[in-house]
Amino acid sequence: MKNILITGATGFVGSFLVEEALRKGYRVFAAIRSTSNLKYIADQAIHLVNIDLTKKESMVKELYQIKRKFGVFDAIIHNAGITEAVDVKDYFEVNFQGTVNLVETLRGIQMLTAKFVYISSLAAQGPNKIIGDIATELAHPSPTSSYGKSKWLAEQYLQNQTDLDFVVLRPTGVYGPRNMGYLSYFKLIKNGLEIYLNTKYQQLSFIYVEDLAAVALVAAEKKTQSKIFIVSDGSNYSCHAFASLLKKEFHKQTLKLVIPKELVQLVCSFNSAFSKITNRSTLLNKDKYHELVASSWACSSIKMRKELGFIPQTKLEEGINKSIIWYQQNKLL
Repeated sequence: MKNILITGATGFVGSFLVEEALRKGYRVFAAIRSTSNLKYIADQAIHLVNIDLTKKESMVKELYQIKRKFGVFDAIIHNAGITEAVDVKDYFEVNFQGTVNLVETLRGIQMLTAKFVYISSLAAQGPNKIIGDIATELAHPSPTSSYGKSKWLAEQYLQNQTDLDFVVLRPTGVYGPRNMGYLSYFKLIKNGLEIYLNTKYQQLSFIYVEDLAAVALVAAEKKTQSKIFIVSDGSNYSCHAFASLLKKEFHKQTLKLVIPKELVQLVCSFNSAFSKITNRSTLLNKDKYHELVASSWACSSIKMRKELGFIPQTKLEEGINKSIIWYQQNKLL
């Protein structure tokens, strides 16, 4: 049986990575923290590994014990990271330095022999400058948020490791069951309010969470010369089209409001100040402002399809339907 280490295993994407690895017959080592909620990784076949990416000494102890008992990993999917923070330095401590610490720890105990798949983000590449542009892996990254910059720094670090067989996946907007990031917008549409930030013609792209998990396992197993792949369902949408799909599911007519970017900026600045007082993070913050009002997140996943041979199975309308069903079953919507 092959061994796989999955970091960030208890989160939205991580829990689906664990399920996909189990389905493919791996012995799964799920990296967790002492405070992690294990609700979605309760399978008794999962080996839980208590890892703090900011503490190399404790990682050495935990991972060396695994090596002694089970041998080295056949694959590593590094998914751990943070998407929200009160203090922007936390992005770099966890997303960048945490990646450095993991690689150096694995190297130090001779466990850096497996394919290393890094779950990055399209935010590391940054939004397109204008509507009509389509992001590809050839474009030079220009991230606009600290989150995106921390992911890009981690990517650069990996590219400089000559002894590391790695693949970087840059997923666009990841959605699906267990995701809380889109829930507020789903609720707005259900309640008859259709809100746009800056423009209703903003271009978006998506990937259903089960498809992301599937391609991550493909990347872990497939030999490829390329190192970076954008991951999307292959289509691009206007935010108006996205809202229309939600309205269709809810059978709702809505009141449409376009919030000027000046007002969006004001709200983001207020939220950031309030977050420092309450010590609670929010997605609508000053650091994410430029991402929120960007004209286009349209991208191409042709390289993923050609070189990894992976074709996403879930269309946006189907994925939205599955998400709504899950929200309703869990009394969230």
